[in-house]
Amino acid sequence: MAGQTLISTEELGALLASSRPLHLVDASMCPGEDCKAKYQECHIPGAVFFDQEFIRNKNSAHSLGLLSAGAFADHMKALNLPNDGSLVVVYDQYSLISAARVWFLLRYYSYQQVRYLDGGLPKWTQERRPVESGVTAVPGEEADPALYQLSTKPEMLVHVEEVKAVVAEIQAGASGRQIWDPRNPAKVTSTVIPGSTCCFYREVLNHDGTFKSASEMQAVLSRTGLDFSRPIVTSCNRGVVSSAGYLILHLCGKTDVRNYHGSWIDWKVKVVDADPAPAT
Repeated sequence: MAGQTLISTEELGALLASSRPLHLVDASMCPGEDCKAKYQECHIPGAVFFDQEFIRNKNSAHSLGLLSAGAFADHMKALNLPNDGSLVVVYDQYSLISAARVWFLLRYYSYQQVRYLDGGLPKWTQERRPVESGVTAVPGEEADPALYQLSTKPEMLVHVEEVKAVVAEIQAGASGRQIWDPRNPAKVTSTVIPGSTCCFYREVLNHDGTFKSASEMQAVLSRTGLDFSRPIVTSCNRGVVSSAGYLILHLCGKTDVRNYHGSWIDWKVKVVDADPAPAT
């Protein structure tokens, strides 16, 4: 699974030196950081910047609400990211986190070949590989609509009513579905879906920000209580780290995984705040 999902810095370097069609995406997003400005200062040659705070459903109560396939396609046209079977490589300026959500989104909107740069920009620059500054120009001509025919894969997601059912199963002690929150448990306490297993995603990374092997990652997660023989729902605060969890489980070869993209923000509005206060 990893070979179809990850791409190493060595492999990407070789591809950039070849004539194979390739699209590079800097998908960084970090609270308190101007990732777009950092992209303009330094990015892998030819990369475009995927602005997650802009490419979202602004009519949604969720801060990163998902777009319709057509609306998402319009943004992809502006970035010159056709769904024509050519390879799309996403990477992060940091270690994992936000680019995993864009990897998830592109797969959700049915892009055929999406790979994640193992180790991201930090590993790329540490190896003194080429970078450039400025903004990558995209063609100004009208895009061929046939190259932007997108559809969604709803089976990759889980919504609040089903998550409520999963929570009820967990609280009843059923040996069914589980919820994994990949955020740092030392820093999140009141924003965790009830019954979640918490294990920081960084535990499955090597010192250079690359992923451990599938067997090593599974061993780490199993020690925290995740049972790989049972379905898993990933959750976090607003769907970013939960997407990283989805990616990690995908690398482990697990297929019965669904991302609660709405995560705590959605849960708080629809469950916590909607619950009537007890009578006094």
